[in-house]
Amino acid sequence: MLLRMLSVICVLCSLLSCHKKTHELKPLQVLNYVENNISMDEHRPLLFVLHGYGANEHDLMPLVTSMGLNVNIVSFQAPQEMGENRFSWFDIKRSEHAVKRDLNGAREARKLLKDNIDYHHQRLCHSKCDVYLLGFSQGAMLSLDLGLVFPQKIKGIAVLSGMLLDEYTKQKIDSPAPDVFISHGEHDRVIPIEKAHIMQVFLHEHGLKAEVHDYPDMAHQIGQQARRDLKQWFIKQLK
Repeated sequence: MLLRMLSVICVLCSLLSCHKKTHELKPLQVLNYVENNISMDEHRPLLFVLHGYGANEHDLMPLVTSMGLNVNIVSFQAPQEMGENRFSWFDIKRSEHAVKRDLNGAREARKLLKDNIDYHHQRLCHSKCDVYLLGFSQGAMLSLDLGLVFPQKIKGIAVLSGMLLDEYTKQKIDSPAPDVFISHGEHDRVIPIEKAHIMQVFLHEHGLKAEVHDYPDMAHQIGQQARRDLKQWFIKQLK
């Protein structure tokens, strides 16, 4: 009888310990997200998607799912509400002569994203699978930022109509660094293509392997040729 009671106590303690560990994995702020194509295969790559300023977690899902990649997909919703189901990762203030980005807000978003990425990485593949990031515009800035600050965690980054966050232009990058795909329109008036060229030079100087595509007929968007090039890059990455 005593042995049976001790056995029951051990099982209960084990369950409580397991519950505690699972709870501890959750970040303090869990971002809203949608997921697609989910399989609990520990070796299946995991793609995190970051939307642009004023969009939401559903915005890029048609693009990502249309590529037919053999990956688990998690698309995050940014934390700052703008109304009418629109969200941002950090504040942007525009004046006649300049665009000012809230770098403190960007740092907070980076920490929040890292915690949430770690959580889903553990949840879906016990932190064993390769991680890729895909972002557009403001989401592209943060995707690249995460890859530069935590390069050991990220296998590849798709930077769509993005740029470097201003304070990181002199950042030292540890190796191994992630591969990078860059697409940018020459008629982009939101993030001028000159910003993309600065980013390209920075990546080259720091030894990052970047596949760069400039599109003469594209504005601040993801055109059909950019979609095709993006798909081919992912196919090569996932071989």
